[in-house]
Amino acid sequence: MAEAGSGGRRAPGTLARAWNFRRASGGQSGDPIVVALRGGSGAFVRRSVARRLVTTVDASEAGSPSSGIAGWLERRQARRSAVLVVPDRATGVAIALRWHLDPQRFRVADGFDLAATKAALNVSGTRPWHSRA
Repeated sequence: MAEAGSGGRRAPGTLARAWNFRRASGGQSGDPIVVALRGGSGAFVRRSVARRLVTTVDASEAGSPSSGIAGWLERRQARRSAVLVVPDRATGVAIALRWHLDPQRFRVADGFDLAATKAALNVSGTRPWHSRA
């Protein structure tokens, strides 16, 4: 049965948004993909896209993490991201300790430069020598 005011369709849930983002981000442009952590929409990106995934983290996300499916998607996105941009060092440390992430992947927002990050991610289109595909 359709909900009132929804036009006969339910709004896509958290999982549906993550799968839709996976389909939408499948391009081969080579530019970094910047996504917010809240909601975990970048949780299901392919590995080739994950090498370009830059996740921005808000200070409130460190203090009150999401629970349930949204929390699981956010953890998954944080683990798959090449770089996580945090507002300050304390936020980065809190998230790294909670989810057992490598602190070297974190960048503080004040010193964050997207062009330098693009060069560091090696998104020039060439694969590393050890890559198979």
